[in-house]
Amino acid sequence: MNLQTFLFNFFRVHTMVAWLDGRSDCIVVDPGDCVEAEHAKLYQFLDSHKLKPTAILLTHGHPDHIFGVQGLLDRYGCTVYMSADDDATLAFSADTADKLGMGLLRTDFPYTDARDGARIREAGMEFTVIATPGHSPGGLSWYEEKEGVLFSGDTLFCGTIGRTDYPGGSLEDEIRSIRDKLLPLPSDTLVYPGHGLSTTIGHEIATNPMLGGDYLM
Repeated sequence: MNLQTFLFNFFRVHTMVAWLDGRSDCIVVDPGDCVEAEHAKLYQFLDSHKLKPTAILLTHGHPDHIFGVQGLLDRYGCTVYMSADDDATLAFSADTADKLGMGLLRTDFPYTDARDGARIREAGMEFTVIATPGHSPGGLSWYEEKEGVLFSGDTLFCGTIGRTDYPGGSLEDEIRSIRDKLLPLPSDTLVYPGHGLSTTIGHEIATNPMLGGDYLM
Protein backbone atom coordinates (compact mmCIF):
# COMPACT_ATOMS: atom_id res chain seq x y z
CA MET A 1 0.00 0.00 0.00
CA ASN A 2 1.23 3.46 -0.93
CA LEU A 3 0.21 6.30 1.36
CA GLN A 4 0.31 10.04 0.91
CA THR A 5 -0.64 12.16 3.92
CA PHE A 6 -1.74 15.78 3.83
CA LEU A 7 -2.18 18.06 6.84
CA PHE A 8 -5.26 20.16 6.24
CA ASN A 9 -7.16 22.98 7.98
CA PHE A 10 -6.10 24.56 11.26
CA PHE A 11 -6.72 21.31 13.12
CA ARG A 12 -3.91 19.72 11.06
CA VAL A 13 -6.05 16.71 10.27
CA HIS A 14 -4.49 13.82 8.38
CA THR A 15 -6.09 13.40 4.98
CA MET A 16 -4.67 10.21 3.50
CA VAL A 17 -4.61 8.84 -0.03
CA ALA A 18 -3.98 5.08 -0.30
CA TRP A 19 -3.36 3.10 -3.47
CA LEU A 20 -1.66 -0.05 -4.70
CA ASP A 21 1.19 -0.28 -7.21
CA GLY A 22 0.01 -0.64 -10.78
CA ARG A 23 -3.48 0.70 -10.12
CA SER A 24 -5.03 4.05 -10.95
CA ASP A 25 -7.88 3.82 -8.43
CA CYS A 26 -7.40 4.89 -4.82
CA ILE A 27 -9.22 5.70 -1.60
CA VAL A 28 -9.17 8.89 0.44
CA VAL A 29 -9.47 8.85 4.22
CA ASP A 30 -10.99 11.89 5.97
CA PRO A 31 -10.69 14.65 3.35
CA GLY A 32 -10.25 17.76 5.48
CA ASP A 33 -9.26 20.19 2.73
CA CYS A 34 -10.99 23.39 3.71
CA VAL A 35 -9.77 26.27 1.53
CA GLU A 36 -9.06 26.59 -2.16
CA ALA A 37 -5.30 26.12 -1.78
CA GLU A 38 -5.87 22.85 0.05
CA HIS A 39 -8.39 21.61 -2.51
CA ALA A 40 -5.90 22.40 -5.26
CA LYS A 41 -3.06 20.61 -3.46
CA LEU A 42 -5.10 17.40 -3.09
CA TYR A 43 -6.50 17.44 -6.62
CA GLN A 44 -3.11 18.24 -8.14
CA PHE A 45 -1.57 15.26 -6.37
CA LEU A 46 -4.31 12.92 -7.54
CA ASP A 47 -4.26 14.16 -11.10
CA SER A 48 -0.48 14.27 -11.41
CA HIS A 49 -0.26 10.67 -10.21
CA LYS A 50 -3.16 9.68 -12.47
CA LEU A 51 -5.16 8.52 -9.46
CA LYS A 52 -8.95 8.53 -9.24
CA PRO A 53 -10.63 8.06 -5.87
CA THR A 54 -13.35 5.43 -5.92
CA ALA A 55 -14.14 5.72 -2.21
CA ILE A 56 -13.94 8.11 0.74
CA LEU A 57 -13.57 6.41 4.10
CA LEU A 58 -14.71 8.61 6.98
CA THR A 59 -13.67 7.84 10.54
CA HIS A 60 -16.30 10.22 11.92
CA GLY A 61 -18.31 13.31 11.08
CA HIS A 62 -16.45 16.18 12.74
CA PRO A 63 -15.84 19.16 10.44
CA ASP A 64 -12.06 18.88 10.19
CA HIS A 65 -12.44 15.34 8.82
CA ILE A 66 -15.22 15.90 6.27
CA PHE A 67 -14.79 19.38 4.83
CA GLY A 68 -13.45 18.13 1.52
CA VAL A 69 -16.04 15.40 0.94
CA GLN A 70 -18.36 17.34 -1.34
CA GLY A 71 -15.52 18.62 -3.50
CA LEU A 72 -14.23 15.10 -4.13
CA LEU A 73 -17.74 13.93 -4.94
CA ASP A 74 -18.23 16.75 -7.43
CA ARG A 75 -14.89 16.12 -9.10
CA TYR A 76 -14.57 12.31 -9.05
CA GLY A 77 -17.97 10.88 -8.17
CA CYS A 78 -16.73 8.41 -5.54
CA THR A 79 -18.63 6.48 -2.85
CA VAL A 80 -18.61 7.79 0.72
CA TYR A 81 -18.61 5.37 3.66
CA MET A 82 -19.61 6.61 7.10
CA SER A 83 -21.60 5.38 10.09
CA ALA A 84 -25.22 6.51 10.27
CA ASP A 85 -24.67 6.78 14.02
CA ASP A 86 -22.89 10.05 13.28
CA ASP A 87 -25.87 11.72 11.60
CA ALA A 88 -26.38 13.95 14.63
CA THR A 89 -22.66 14.74 14.59
CA LEU A 90 -23.05 16.22 11.11
CA ALA A 91 -25.51 18.84 12.39
CA PHE A 92 -23.08 19.76 15.17
CA SER A 93 -20.25 19.93 12.64
CA ALA A 94 -22.01 22.35 10.31
CA ASP A 95 -22.74 24.71 13.19
CA THR A 96 -19.21 24.38 14.56
CA ALA A 97 -17.59 25.04 11.18
CA ASP A 98 -19.63 28.22 10.85
CA LYS A 99 -18.70 29.44 14.33
CA LEU A 100 -15.01 28.72 13.68
CA GLY A 101 -15.05 30.67 10.43
CA MET A 102 -14.20 27.62 8.34
CA GLY A 103 -16.88 28.47 5.80
CA LEU A 104 -19.96 26.65 4.60
CA LEU A 105 -19.69 22.95 5.37
CA ARG A 106 -21.77 20.66 3.17
CA THR A 107 -23.14 17.83 5.29
CA ASP A 108 -25.89 16.68 2.93
CA PHE A 109 -23.60 14.42 0.89
CA PRO A 110 -24.88 10.91 0.15
CA TYR A 111 -23.10 8.10 1.92
CA THR A 112 -23.23 4.35 2.47
CA ASP A 113 -23.81 3.34 6.07
CA ALA A 114 -20.77 1.33 7.20
CA ARG A 115 -21.59 -1.20 9.91
CA ASP A 116 -19.27 -2.94 12.34
CA GLY A 117 -17.64 -6.01 10.82
CA ALA A 118 -18.49 -5.14 7.22
CA ARG A 119 -15.80 -5.64 4.61
CA ILE A 120 -15.43 -2.84 2.09
CA ARG A 121 -13.54 -3.66 -1.10
CA GLU A 122 -12.25 -0.62 -2.93
CA ALA A 123 -9.21 0.07 -5.14
CA GLY A 124 -7.91 -3.49 -4.75
CA MET A 125 -7.90 -3.28 -0.96
CA GLU A 126 -10.26 -4.79 1.61
CA PHE A 127 -11.07 -2.78 4.70
CA THR A 128 -12.81 -4.18 7.74
CA VAL A 129 -15.13 -1.69 9.41
CA ILE A 130 -14.47 -1.48 13.15
CA ALA A 131 -17.05 0.50 15.09
CA THR A 132 -15.16 2.56 17.68
CA PRO A 133 -17.64 4.94 19.32
CA GLY A 134 -16.42 7.28 22.01
CA HIS A 135 -14.94 10.33 20.33
CA SER A 136 -18.26 10.48 18.49
CA PRO A 137 -21.23 8.08 18.48
CA GLY A 138 -20.46 6.82 14.99
CA GLY A 139 -16.69 6.65 15.18
CA LEU A 140 -15.11 4.09 12.86
CA SER A 141 -11.65 2.63 12.46
CA TRP A 142 -10.66 1.10 9.11
CA TYR A 143 -8.45 -2.00 9.12
CA GLU A 144 -6.68 -3.40 6.08
CA GLU A 145 -5.52 -6.79 7.34
CA LYS A 146 -3.35 -7.78 4.38
CA GLU A 147 -1.40 -4.53 4.57
CA GLY A 148 -1.41 -4.46 8.38
CA VAL A 149 -2.74 -0.90 8.44
CA LEU A 150 -5.33 0.73 10.70
CA PHE A 151 -6.81 4.19 10.18
CA SER A 152 -7.93 4.99 13.72
CA GLY A 153 -9.35 8.49 13.26
CA ASP A 154 -9.54 10.32 16.59
CA THR A 155 -9.99 7.18 18.71
CA LEU A 156 -6.40 6.07 19.28
CA PHE A 157 -3.38 8.36 19.01
CA CYS A 158 0.31 7.90 19.56
CA GLY A 159 0.61 8.22 23.34
CA THR A 160 -2.96 9.17 24.08
CA ILE A 161 -6.62 8.74 23.12
CA GLY A 162 -9.21 11.01 21.55
CA ARG A 163 -11.12 13.62 23.51
CA THR A 164 -14.67 12.73 24.48
CA ASP A 165 -16.14 16.07 25.55
CA TYR A 166 -17.89 16.87 22.26
CA PRO A 167 -21.64 16.21 21.98
CA GLY A 168 -22.25 12.46 21.85
CA GLY A 169 -18.80 11.62 23.17
CA SER A 170 -18.26 9.02 25.88
CA LEU A 171 -15.02 8.14 27.66
CA GLU A 172 -16.49 4.81 28.73
CA ASP A 173 -17.38 3.94 25.14
CA GLU A 174 -13.99 5.03 23.87
CA ILE A 175 -12.07 2.93 26.36
CA ARG A 176 -14.28 -0.05 25.53
CA SER A 177 -13.70 0.50 21.81
CA ILE A 178 -9.94 0.58 22.21
CA ARG A 179 -9.79 -2.32 24.66
CA ASP A 180 -12.19 -4.65 22.87
CA LYS A 181 -11.67 -3.73 19.21
CA LEU A 182 -8.21 -2.26 18.64
CA LEU A 183 -5.78 -3.72 21.15
CA PRO A 184 -6.50 -7.32 20.04
CA LEU A 185 -5.18 -6.51 16.56
CA PRO A 186 -1.67 -7.80 15.73
CA SER A 187 0.96 -5.86 17.66
CA ASP A 188 2.78 -4.84 14.47
CA THR A 189 -0.34 -3.22 12.98
CA LEU A 190 0.57 0.24 11.73
CA VAL A 191 -1.77 2.84 13.20
CA TYR A 192 -2.42 6.05 11.30
CA PRO A 193 -4.47 8.39 13.50
CA GLY A 194 -6.35 11.50 12.50
CA HIS A 195 -3.68 13.76 14.00
CA GLY A 196 -0.11 13.44 15.19
CA LEU A 197 2.43 10.67 14.76
CA SER A 198 1.83 7.21 13.41
CA THR A 199 2.41 4.28 15.74
CA THR A 200 1.77 0.56 16.19
CA ILE A 201 -0.67 -1.36 18.35
CA GLY A 202 2.23 -2.98 20.22
CA HIS A 203 3.88 0.36 20.93
CA GLU A 204 0.65 1.77 22.35
CA ILE A 205 0.06 -1.28 24.55
CA ALA A 206 3.57 -0.93 25.94
CA THR A 207 3.81 2.84 26.36
CA ASN A 208 0.45 4.66 26.13
CA PRO A 209 -0.32 6.01 29.63
CA MET A 210 -4.03 6.12 28.81
CA LEU A 211 -4.18 2.38 28.20
CA GLY A 212 -3.29 1.12 31.65
CA GLY A 213 -4.61 1.09 35.17
CA ASP A 214 -8.15 2.29 35.80
CA TYR A 215 -8.72 3.30 32.18
CA LEU A 216 -8.92 -0.30 31.00
CA MET A 217 -10.65 -1.80 34.02
